[in-house]
Amino acid sequence: MAELCEQQPKESAKAFAAFRVYLGMGPERSLEGVRVKCGKSARLIQRWSSRWATAERVDAHAAHLANVE
Repeated sequence: MAELCEQQPKESAKAFAAFRVYLGMGPERSLEGVRVKCGKSARLIQRWSSRWATAERVDAHAAHLANVE
């Protein structure tokens, strides 16, 4: 599961950076927050989130951390 937090094959560096911003936002995370921090359009952030399964990756990361603890 930890590999889901790594850059995915064919995922651009910018899309991965946006994912890392989203992951780092904690429980108050939002795509709007990512849009503001990354300076990208809402449409682009939504497209990246959908294409790269952002929410699912964050859930997998949380599950992984729970298992480690």
